[in-house]
Amino acid sequence: SFGWSSNDFGKNRGFKIVEILLIAHGEHHNDTIVTVEVKTHEQARL
Repeated sequence: SFGWSSNDFGKNRGFKIVEILLIAHGEHHNDTIVTVEVKTHEQARL
């Protein structure tokens, strides 16, 4: 996922963060946070 905040899919949805990359764009722009997540298990459907 890409974004300017640190939200992710999350453990409750069956995902695990395996890599994080912070991309700086200079002092007048927000940095971009990149997270790589893998699905660890299937969540039961309601």
